[in-house]
Amino acid sequence: MLINGQWRVLVQSSQYAAIMPEGFFRCSGTDQNQFNGTPGRYRLYISRACPWSHQAVLMWCLKGLAPLIDMRIVHPVITDAGWSFQSGRGVVADETVTHIRDLYIQSEPEYTGSVTVPVLWDKAQQVIVTHDATDILQLLDRQFESDTPTYYPIEKLEVMHSVSQFIQNYLYEGVHKAGLAETQLEYETQVTYVFDALGELDELLSKTMFITGSEPTACDCQLWPILIRFDAVYYSLFKCNQKHVWDYPNINRYIQSVYNLPGVAKTVNMDHIHAHYYASDWYKNTATILPIGPILPWLDSQTNSNSDPE
Repeated sequence: MLINGQWRVLVQSSQYAAIMPEGFFRCSGTDQNQFNGTPGRYRLYISRACPWSHQAVLMWCLKGLAPLIDMRIVHPVITDAGWSFQSGRGVVADETVTHIRDLYIQSEPEYTGSVTVPVLWDKAQQVIVTHDATDILQLLDRQFESDTPTYYPIEKLEVMHSVSQFIQNYLYEGVHKAGLAETQLEYETQVTYVFDALGELDELLSKTMFITGSEPTACDCQLWPILIRFDAVYYSLFKCNQKHVWDYPNINRYIQSVYNLPGVAKTVNMDHIHAHYYASDWYKNTATILPIGPILPWLDSQTNSNSDPE
């Protein structure tokens, strides 16, 4: 992270517990009314591995904004130097900076806080517009000319807000806090939240095609990236292993439905996802955490719970 504009390396997994920044660079609420969506003026900095970045890429894709906003893609492995543009397959390097932190320092030389992606960058003003994924989703949907329908329909805004909070609190925070837990109790608490949430989602998706109805919305841009990574990463590395997401029939159908939307398949880079989670320096959880699962269907409930033999 940056402290007064100086890069500092955090060495304990607990120091990464605040997965998302508080939002120093924001463009929300009435500020968005002042935003000028001029074609070619903005650049999106993302990681193919990061689920928050994936949210922005999905909206960028679904809205057909490639001709209006260019994109730079960092190396998937985050080292002690943070997100970088070191050479690698799938990296789209930037001609002006070598690390994402350079953008933060250019925008605010005394910045203190996390250095995260996605970042929406104003090339004209040479400043970060916002590094908040939700801000970026809203700006991409509302402030650039597109022939596509809005992904924030007015009649669904209230329910979308609730769904968005649910996704963030119980899935995004749940899986990462479970993976970075330093005590058995903390881990088991978070895993319980995650699988309770997946059960609720599966029930909801038994009644509807997408998470808020028959058509995709911004909430699907938020939900899908965490689900597409679940079996590949969170099940094993973060020990969220009571079930696979493919064990939930309605979630499994939903994942495929979103994947089949035009252009979505090309937003997925499993090589970057695996490299980031399994090779990055940020994941240094040395605590002895015993996995809570999987629940094995051929064993009875007592055996699954690791109860002592009589």
